[in-house]
Amino acid sequence: MEYISTNTKHNKVINTLDIIDWNYYIYKQKIKLIDEIDKNNSLDSSIDSFKFNNILKSIVTINVFNISYIAFMTLKFLETSFIPSEILLNVIDIYSDEQMYTALNITNKNINTITINNTNKNYETYNYIKTLKLIITILVKFIIQIEISLNIQCLLITNFIDKINNKNTHINNHTNQNDTFKPKIFKLFQQSNNDICNNIKASTLILLLFKLINKLNITTYETNEYMTYLQETNTTETNNTNNNNLLNCINHKKYINKKTNIYLDTFILEITNYFGIDKSNENNINNYMYPDIYMICSKYILTNIELIFKNFDNIFTILETHLLKSITINEFKKKKLSYLRNIIKNLVDIEIDNIKKLFYL
Repeated sequence: MEYISTNTKHNKVINTLDIIDWNYYIYKQKIKLIDEIDKNNSLDSSIDSFKFNNILKSIVTINVFNISYIAFMTLKFLETSFIPSEILLNVIDIYSDEQMYTALNITNKNINTITINNTNKNYETYNYIKTLKLIITILVKFIIQIEISLNIQCLLITNFIDKINNKNTHINNHTNQNDTFKPKIFKLFQQSNNDICNNIKASTLILLLFKLINKLNITTYETNEYMTYLQETNTTETNNTNNNNLLNCINHKKYINKKTNIYLDTFILEITNYFGIDKSNENNINNYMYPDIYMICSKYILTNIELIFKNFDNIFTILETHLLKSITINEFKKKKLSYLRNIIKNLVDIEIDNIKKLFYL
């Protein structure tokens, strides 16, 4: 089956996952997420909150961390041999459910009424595809919310830096020295920060940013889909190896959630202490190890990125476990899947190193 793209960016025949369509879908979903936050008044119903959400859309196009590209390459490596293209195209809204199932030869007219008691191959294939689609959807939702969250955190840090640069001149001997080596990454968010500072009261801004970060952080992105799937599958799984893999994923997820909250609490405490120092008193500066604001902020983002990629690996493990249940799996494919995992791990390691370089002082 071939599909003519309606994407205005290009007009071509599509039958495999394409980077242009992938990026277009990711962008649309990010805008949709921000619109939903605005519509639901998830942060605040004030005029400042509405202005804030509009300005947030400007940072959606800032692609610093490339997590969505890592996800694209992961799915591209798995395409055809492990994941039919039709499923991937369905997830990014290029194929409808009907087109996908038709292309995959799932043609039962009563497919929506198939019951668990139906043990034919058509049902088994349908159930396998349905679960595979759910896992891929969870992965895509994850990278969408995480990339927005990281950009917002960088915006928040840029705001902190501006506040510091406007401090009393008698302490600028210290801050200017650091400012000379300010990581360039924060400059990418300067214009959005200026728009926010010019349109939103300072007393409201920090509260809105922290509420939004908390809403989008990696402990809450699943909207219960992730943990519900893991726990239900772990309960019903009969294969010991798969059962252990899923149990490990559950425990790993809980560990990541705990560490994420610890890192956020530590960051808030360090920032609070930083702004709480009475810098007008020279004795305080001399007797207190003056914290480096760039190191505080960079450390928080980098430790979060480490956890984010651990969570990405966790989702990949779930995907891998499900792919190993395919009726078409054989020893050759198992080895190939293991090989692809190593390639993806190398891509992640390279990306982490590249991100770290952006924060070098």
